Amino acid sequence: MSAYSAYDASQKKKKAKKALENLPTPETSNVADGLTVSTRGADLRTQEAGRVSSSAIDALRGSGARGVIAGVGAVQAQNDLTAQSVGANLDEQQKNIDMMKANDNVRIQGVNENRYNNDVSALSSQYNSAQDAQNQGIANTIQGLGSAGQAYENSRSTKGMTPDQKIEYERLKNLNKSPAKSNRG
Repeated sequence: MSAYSAYDASQKKKKAKKALENLPTPETSNVADGLTVSTRGADLRTQEAGRVSSSAIDALRGSGARGVIAGVGAVQAQNDLTAQSVGANLDEQQKNIDMMKANDNVRIQGVNENRYNNDVSALSSQYNSAQDAQNQGIANTIQGLGSAGQAYENSRSTKGMTPDQKIEYERLKNLNKSPAKSNRG
């Protein structure tokens, strides 16, 4: 039975080693993939700025040439300010998306590392357990063979003896093995 245990443990150890070597890395995805900057607000602000500019220029036309020349700069300045604000808003949205992607990449890396480390730990435990079982099976087989050899040797030394002679033989054999008692007086 011990030889079979050693063989069985060896097979389990091989399976655990093969599973460890073929361990796949789990797939994960970034929750921020596919996010895009929303331009709807920017488009609405730009359209509104265009309407306001158009209305302002129409009003300036009614005040004559001097009014148009003096007012066009202010209208242009307001348009520039609106464009800068819209651009800043779009840039802020992109920065937020980039930050979300970076943070989720860190999370994904941590998840993958934890999964992999847990899988390696479990498979290593299986491998070590199988190694221990294999070693125990081998030791039990050797011990069984030693006992069988000792029994054979004992049967050879007492061959042809009567049961009473065998008992006396074992008693004398055990006396020779026991430590000598000292005579203290």
